[in-house]
Amino acid sequence: EDTLSLLNMSPFALPFTCLLEGPSIGTLSGRSPFSVHPKQGILQPNERQELQVTFCADHEPVFGINNMFTETLRVVVPNQSEDQVVQLSGRCWERGMYIAGCDEPKALQDPFLVSLSDAFKARRKVPEGEHNQAEVTVTIDEEVECGGKIAKSIFVGNIPMGGVATGGEFTIDPLSKPMVDAGWVIATSDQKASMPVPSGERKEIIIEFNPPELPSPISLANFGLGEWYEATTLVTLKGGGQPGAAKGKDDKGKGA
Repeated sequence: EDTLSLLNMSPFALPFTCLLEGPSIGTLSGRSPFSVHPKQGILQPNERQELQVTFCADHEPVFGINNMFTETLRVVVPNQSEDQVVQLSGRCWERGMYIAGCDEPKALQDPFLVSLSDAFKARRKVPEGEHNQAEVTVTIDEEVECGGKIAKSIFVGNIPMGGVATGGEFTIDPLSKPMVDAGWVIATSDQKASMPVPSGERKEIIIEFNPPELPSPISLANFGLGEWYEATTLVTLKGGGQPGAAKGKDDKGKGA
């Protein structure tokens, strides 16, 4: 949930209406994943109204714009030359453990070419306790000179699911020697390669690039030219809540 504030700065009372437009992806029930309250009202001069915006999705998107739920909130006031517009976006994960802060994933096949049911059949539910691995990309677009330093943070979190608090953890594979020699450093916020993530919390992963002051004789940097450097590692997520989990019941429910 989040809040937005409307302020009537005119000397007259003004009615307003909130409209939600253009969902890129709907919920499985056909409803919008976003809601706003109140949807309409009248603001007296210099009166302020808080709008409560709620995001409640029921599945992890398998296609769409950056695999996210997006919608436009339009606040309509009569006789205004322009409506107030706010872009809403939200993401829903299929499992409790997730990674955030990476580059946005590419959308999958056009939904007009694949049915929603077929797309969900292609998703394999990860059995309880099995590792969950996915390829993600993190781009540090800042430029850095030899001997300098740039960094970016991503986060591993654990969402409580179905009202059940389930602990999780993640591990990071060590970087290869050529990557370390190039200046890459990957560490967690408490300098551990393996870290527990309690339900409802998230942990930081810090990615640093510190190119050596003296570049390799065969590198473009040695000739005063810019070049991209890449590093790869494996972040393994384990545990966390599963869709459909509930206290006292066998976890056999279908994932939303």
